[in-house]
Amino acid sequence: MKVSIKGEYGVLAVLELALNGNRGPLQVKAIAKNQSIPPRFLEQVMSVLKRNGLVRSIRGAQGGYLLAKSSDDILVGDIIEAIDGPVTPMSCVGNGTSGTCWQEIDPKSCVVHGVWNEVKVSVMNVLNATTIQDLCDRSHALNGQRTLMYHI
Repeated sequence: MKVSIKGEYGVLAVLELALNGNRGPLQVKAIAKNQSIPPRFLEQVMSVLKRNGLVRSIRGAQGGYLLAKSSDDILVGDIIEAIDGPVTPMSCVGNGTSGTCWQEIDPKSCVVHGVWNEVKVSVMNVLNATTIQDLCDRSHALNGQRTLMYHI
């Protein structure tokens, strides 16, 4: 299972909005610059995030994007699934139901089906236990470590 670059850019864009706090909307070019994301690609990502209710936009010269919810209420899993769709290590465990198996057997009689389902559950547990605020806290901690490093 692999998160797409589009999914990662989505997480970084939402993180940038959260780090901006209540200082007003951010334009795509500012988000792109701060997170090293190609601006044209970021436009597509922001459109998907807006359509899924994770960000909102304000039009005009002073417009841009804001979080649609509190950073405590946005899960990394919400962003990944909004952009990449359901997290599935194998097609037979898609959408929480038995999907199709490339071996053309009933998933209930497949020896490894349970393993793939456990992988999916484990990944989703991590993604859904991590909020954007958690990432903000990690970012602040990393930035604090960088500024406190003294070399003699």
